[in-house]
Amino acid sequence: MKRFRFSNYSIEKRLPIFIFSLLFVSLVVFISYSYFTVRNNSLAAGYERLNTLTQQFSSIFSLQAKNLVSITGQAAQSDPVLNFLINPDDKNKETLDNYNEIKFKYDSLTQAVQLWSKNKKLLYSTNENISFSNISDSSFRIAASPPGYSIGKLSSKGDTVIFPMIISVSEHNRLYGYVVRWRMIHATKAAIEQLAHLIGRNANILVGNKDSSLWTNLRIIINDPRLNASRTEHALEYVSLRGDRVIAEENPIPGTPWICIVELSKDLILKDTSAFLKWVVIFGIILIIIGLAVTWILSRNITKPLNTLSMAAAKIADGNYFSRIELNRTDELGILANSFNEMSARIRNSKDELEKKINEVEEKNEQLENSLKEKEILLKEVHHRVKNNLQIISSLLNLQANNLDNPEIRETFKSSQLRIRSIALIHEKLYKSKSLASINLKEYINELVVYLLNLYNTNSARIGTRLELDDVSAEIGTTITLGLIVSELVTNAIKYAFPDTESGNILISLKKDHDACYTLMIKDNGKGLPENFNVENAQTLGLSIVKTLLTQIDGEVEYRRTGGTEVRIYFKIPAGEPEDEMTYLTRSL
Repeated sequence: MKRFRFSNYSIEKRLPIFIFSLLFVSLVVFISYSYFTVRNNSLAAGYERLNTLTQQFSSIFSLQAKNLVSITGQAAQSDPVLNFLINPDDKNKETLDNYNEIKFKYDSLTQAVQLWSKNKKLLYSTNENISFSNISDSSFRIAASPPGYSIGKLSSKGDTVIFPMIISVSEHNRLYGYVVRWRMIHATKAAIEQLAHLIGRNANILVGNKDSSLWTNLRIIINDPRLNASRTEHALEYVSLRGDRVIAEENPIPGTPWICIVELSKDLILKDTSAFLKWVVIFGIILIIIGLAVTWILSRNITKPLNTLSMAAAKIADGNYFSRIELNRTDELGILANSFNEMSARIRNSKDELEKKINEVEEKNEQLENSLKEKEILLKEVHHRVKNNLQIISSLLNLQANNLDNPEIRETFKSSQLRIRSIALIHEKLYKSKSLASINLKEYINELVVYLLNLYNTNSARIGTRLELDDVSAEIGTTITLGLIVSELVTNAIKYAFPDTESGNILISLKKDHDACYTLMIKDNGKGLPENFNVENAQTLGLSIVKTLLTQIDGEVEYRRTGGTEVRIYFKIPAGEPEDEMTYLTRSL
């Protein structure tokens, strides 16, 4: 899958995309900020209204409860009630049955009125068909204390929610008993409609015990609404029985063991916020469409001349230096077009001049190349003739040596012949080589050792040779010096290390140490140097030649006696890039 890169698009496409992105991000930030500001303000107003309603309804319920207690207290302090509690006989019971004030017949929500002795024994009930006995001892104890009443917890009788009002009956600070009025909590349809008109149709009022043992919405018994509620900084939030999201506030009802909760629909509170968001989004979409249209027009006005410039530049890149841009504008693009035309004319002129100079250089290079080829042929011919002349000298020395009776003189002639042959071999390799600047030391030393073994008729079964040579190249002067040194040292090993019919091995090694430093080692396992032999004071011709040759390559020699003779030559080959044939020919000629 091809990776998306904004830079791959043309300016004509990038500019609308950039403006669209800028507008889109700006509108998203603006809409988000505006929406959350309006939303937070709406919720703040909702929380404030919720708090006010909760406090108001808590006060209303408290005042209503106190009013009911006051009315019940007036009936409780009447003589028929007092006389019955003092002496609960049939006569006083009959009098009490005829006392309508204690029955509260005008209140349809009153379920029963009971008289209890001071020992909390039920003595009388206006509704003996239903048992009302769910009164806690704490309610009686509170009622026995000033101000002489208490309101009990909400309880249920079937689907009905009821609560007791306990009024103490006393005379001259002497307690005779209690009057308990059981009243139902139920809101009529008309009352609910009126309440909805005041606080809103999606608002709801709930009342329950502080210990959450029972809750009602003033119509039916419900579960504790706070079971799945989450507490925010300002209010409770949960899903109501109607299935909508609500915010709620709870407040205790003074003088009762109850709690009042007011619910407000969160969706209703945020209704105006949602409408605001809808219109802002529509406005933003319209604004983006207008912005894109304007941006597209502007981008076409800018990119069309740029496309003309880019096509002209492509023509110049293809070699058409006669291309001109016809752009009748006075702005920056017009100035750029004029500058481009001037640049094109200058490039055309420069191209003509450059082609002329290139032709001149090519002609001179061709002349120089022809001259170098001639000199290369001449130099190869020189190497060939030098090699032939050295070969003639070597042959003459060989003929002369064969006519000599003195072995020592014959050996001297043979050594001279060997040195001349080592030099002739270099010229032979240069003549046959493609490069005249350097010689491969590995190939050269290998051929030189083979020649030496053949010259001295060495049997490979008696004297074995092993070559460990790195692939190293050197210029002709260093090669001649190293060739003569190898020739002298290998000759000494063949002649003196293995006298008579003794056998052994000769190791010739050339290794690169570091940078331009090299080590040439010639080692044999023959009889070795005599104990009294002083290398520094040796007067032999071969070792003298080695010392002299080492000065030409700034080399050092080290002799070791390790089960034979080991000679190490340390030298350097100048660092830098090897000379090519043209440089070598120029320097040589």
